Amino acid sequence: MADTNINYNTAVSYWESTSSDVNGVLGGYGEQTSVPVVEQNGSLKFVRKLKSRMLISPEDEQQYGKRVMDFGAGIGRVTKNVLYQIDSKNPNMRFDLLEPASNFVNKMYEELQPLQEAGLLGNIY
Repeated sequence: MADTNINYNTAVSYWESTSSDVNGVLGGYGEQTSVPVVEQNGSLKFVRKLKSRMLISPEDEQQYGKRVMDFGAGIGRVTKNVLYQIDSKNPNMRFDLLEPASNFVNKMYEELQPLQEAGLLGNIY
């Protein structure tokens, strides 16, 4: 299996050695390039298209709320710029994030402060 070749400790060490900014999480293709905007727009289009095909009704979504989990969340860039933009008007929305690199988690709290203040930030693991 391919996963047996992955050394997770080495992977976490690599990410902890990179800068905690867009340039670091995108491997040098940060804000000085068009990559973040192109990626964000493509992701928004993909998620909106996927959401339009989901079976849950808007009424059920509002009644029961919704939790979104961002795995490998980095500095919270995708949560802030993509996932939050999809459903920012749903007061029952909560965003949980999982990130093993501690330097990214520290930056994530800073980047996601507006979501925290709005009561939309769930748990960070």
